[in-house]
Amino acid sequence: MADFDTLYTSFSNKDLLKITDRPEWYQPLAVAAATRILATRTVDETDHTIAAAELQEELWRQNREKEFVSKAGNRIASTFHYLFSPTERFDVQRWVYLISIALGLQYLLEAVDSIQYLRFFFRCASCSLTAIEWMLAFSLVFPIVLVILLFRHRLLGWKLAVFNSGLVILIKACFTVMQSRHFGLDLIYPLLTIALHVGLLKMLYRGDVQNFFGVTKKDFEKALVWAAITGAVTVLAVAYTT
Repeated sequence: MADFDTLYTSFSNKDLLKITDRPEWYQPLAVAAATRILATRTVDETDHTIAAAELQEELWRQNREKEFVSKAGNRIASTFHYLFSPTERFDVQRWVYLISIALGLQYLLEAVDSIQYLRFFFRCASCSLTAIEWMLAFSLVFPIVLVILLFRHRLLGWKLAVFNSGLVILIKACFTVMQSRHFGLDLIYPLLTIALHVGLLKMLYRGDVQNFFGVTKKDFEKALVWAAITGAVTVLAVAYTT
């Protein structure tokens, strides 16, 4: 058990007053020790004023933190509300938050492995540059550019989002079929990734989202065609070099 009498001996009057003025923040033994020590000291009005001012500032800071957490929680809750009420008119700005969260989580999961592999590659004196290294480097940069453009409501951001989801679906599907001989736990992550991007494509195809970014269904189809071409070239290049 902590010896509060010994611990609080070095505390200033204002620090002890902050404990006795807010007893609900501390253990009863701590409040009792602070009260005993204050009883042995000379406490003037200045000490009370400084302690009250610092307590007020701390309360203000705590309230700001609670308000920030509450707003963030409400924003996330309202964003994911669309998943449970897809028939409601959707605020596109909330969609931007949703797709950014989804892409960010996927990016974090895959970036660790990509960075570790690239660190090993650059330390390897006998390793030669292949399509795999280019693909991993691209995967570290492209999602960041994509999210920034989406947040700025750029037309290119929407096109790149469609391109990215189409590309990920194609590459994940091809590599999963090529590398997995039977269904197992190793298939869960690529299948979840494919499902995620299918859902994102569905959201990107919504009429209100297209109106928000000023695009058409023809733009959607063009982006998917480019994704298919890029994906096919990538798969062939990787297959050729491995």
